[in-house]
Amino acid sequence: MGQTTFSGPVRSLAGFSPDGWGNIVNVASADFSTISLTAEDHGGRLISLTGDHSLTVTLPAINSTDPVDDTAPGQSCNFGLTFRLIISNDITSLTVNTTGDDEFFGGLTISTESDTTELSGATFFANDADNFNSLVIDSALKGWEPGGILEFIATDASGGGHLRWNITRSHLLGIGAVVTPFV
Repeated sequence: MGQTTFSGPVRSLAGFSPDGWGNIVNVASADFSTISLTAEDHGGRLISLTGDHSLTVTLPAINSTDPVDDTAPGQSCNFGLTFRLIISNDITSLTVNTTGDDEFFGGLTISTESDTTELSGATFFANDADNFNSLVIDSALKGWEPGGILEFIATDASGGGHLRWNITRSHLLGIGAVVTPFV
């Protein structure tokens, strides 16, 4: 399907349903050790991490350029660009990096299950002064168990002059006394 551009709000009386084969991008262990995400190939899709492997993911730079015509389809500003990653299988490590001066902002939760099957865990935040530009998930203490999901949204909520990848609706699964994956 080709690209369609709307210059005003789009209203649906029955919702939008992003389903079908093209809505999942599988990243298999044999195919990649590093991947640079793009709006065209990965934006708005579920990126499924399959296979026991180490993977480094790089988010694109956030572009805040004001368009000359805000109804033109070829804008370079990418505010609202969203990436969702799901840990589908066991992984060895997952590193997610920003580009340039972009930073992470927001929070994620790592849940654990105790011996009594009660859920516990912790929530970790990336704040203005933290200057976090990497997530390193390299152990069960940092949430590498299958079933975890991460979501990143490009925003202009800049702190200290940096654009931010807002971490939202992110929930990882871990084992033990969990620790922050932000670095």
